Amino acid sequence: MTFIKRANSFLSKFKRDESGVAALSWALSLTAIIGAMGAAMDFAMLTSADARSQTIADTTALSAAIYVKNFEELPKNRNDGLIGEYTAKELGYDYRNWVIDGAEGVTVNVEYDNVKREAKATVQGYTNPTLMQILGFNELKFKAESVVKYFEKDIQDPASIVLVLDNSGSMAFDDLPIDSSGNAPEEAERRMDGLKRGAKSFMALLDDSVGPQTGENGPRVLRTGMMAFDGEIISSRTVPMQWGVVDDSNIDSMTPVGSTNSAPPLVAANTWLNVNEPPVHALETPGKTPLKFVILMTDGKNAGNLEWVDRAGTETWRRYVTGRETPEGLSDYTTNQVETVPEQCEYENRYKRMYDYDWYGVYWHGQWDDEQITPYTRRHRWYGPYRVYSDPNPSQTETCTPAQYETRYSGYEYEQGEESPGSDWTEGEFDVPANIESRAQCDILHAAGVEVFTIGFALVPGQFETNEWANRPGAYSPYPSDTQYNYSDSVESTELAKSMLQYCASNDRNFITADDTSALDEAFDRIGNTIIKEIIRISS
Repeated sequence: MTFIKRANSFLSKFKRDESGVAALSWALSLTAIIGAMGAAMDFAMLTSADARSQTIADTTALSAAIYVKNFEELPKNRNDGLIGEYTAKELGYDYRNWVIDGAEGVTVNVEYDNVKREAKATVQGYTNPTLMQILGFNELKFKAESVVKYFEKDIQDPASIVLVLDNSGSMAFDDLPIDSSGNAPEEAERRMDGLKRGAKSFMALLDDSVGPQTGENGPRVLRTGMMAFDGEIISSRTVPMQWGVVDDSNIDSMTPVGSTNSAPPLVAANTWLNVNEPPVHALETPGKTPLKFVILMTDGKNAGNLEWVDRAGTETWRRYVTGRETPEGLSDYTTNQVETVPEQCEYENRYKRMYDYDWYGVYWHGQWDDEQITPYTRRHRWYGPYRVYSDPNPSQTETCTPAQYETRYSGYEYEQGEESPGSDWTEGEFDVPANIESRAQCDILHAAGVEVFTIGFALVPGQFETNEWANRPGAYSPYPSDTQYNYSDSVESTELAKSMLQYCASNDRNFITADDTSALDEAFDRIGNTIIKEIIRISS
């Protein structure tokens, strides 16, 4: 209360001040706040452009060095190989709209130094600041460089790579959520289009680095395959393991439709990599164990109802309790009636006879015989909470106090924390069966030495839009093709998807979140370069 009184007193001074000092102070403060917000936003845009540019520089310098190694000479012109200055668009890259002129405004310069025996790529451009223009900054420069020495390319290990790619219906939607006005951003791109571009770029990088797998220039070392999935494996869009890379036409055949379940393709990937692939490689490179890779990309959580699963490390605990007087604090509770005052009765002879006239028979040699049924005989069936008295007409007098009942509640209660609240608590979380099975398959992959990369694509809470859902192949819709459809992703569903993907990745570096198609391109480039370094031994 003391603080509030002092604050009110302080503000009252400004209210009474007619000299303009208060207004000037607020104006200066507001300008500083706006400037700070603008600097943060513009810095984030600049950082994103820097990261994109560094990936392009790395890939371009590596490609240039590979050319020199393969042909033992520098390219004479652009028809031979990478040399001179290009725009990022000419090389097939794109940038978001906060980069001035987009990919056309970003230059990529490729140079060679035969003395140092290295290729150098420089990428640079400018971002278009927003609020920082108030401070006089009309453009912010970004620049990235990469140098790769001409190397002797020596295949270190053969490899098998499986792409496991989400083709569920949500892949038809934009990569960016609609804004507060309900409009999709201008730079938004259809998720499936971004996936196709990223997957084709990944395969091209492998093909350029490892080379054609015809067997004419030595043993074949690289095999790739692709599984498209929605609620199950889509056989018509699946490419079995083969020498070389997956063709662009196979990648272009992917279409978004259906729900999501990553478990079936992971089961198949286990069979491909751990059962089928080793014997095939052994025929080409005897004595060498192939490297095995899985790249799992999905844009949402697996479908299915949530169920509790015991799981360590979640810091969520629960226990089942019964007989609570109120449901407060209980989840999924049930009710039952509990007798609080038992029924009390007094009988004259304490014998009670109960009748059941469903059984018929005759009295035969001192006992009832059910087989001898006549319409004139009837057997009395005795039952009840008291002993049966043989007197057919016992006299009895009952004096009973009616039973009283109260409602009791039973259900689960939950606690958060690293330590168990007690011995009867179990640690875990709610998950869907497909996630649970996917985790189990990833455990098998890890145990078999398969390196797993996972990409969480567009896992951002919000509402997304598409107008291509109505006429998608294999689906029926009575609506015209320009009808807008919305798809919502919640915080809970995105976090559930990320949790599964993070678990399936072989390590933290192998789990990548790509919020939009530009980040998805970077993810595929990063994974491709990582795999190439493991397949190829580089020596200066």
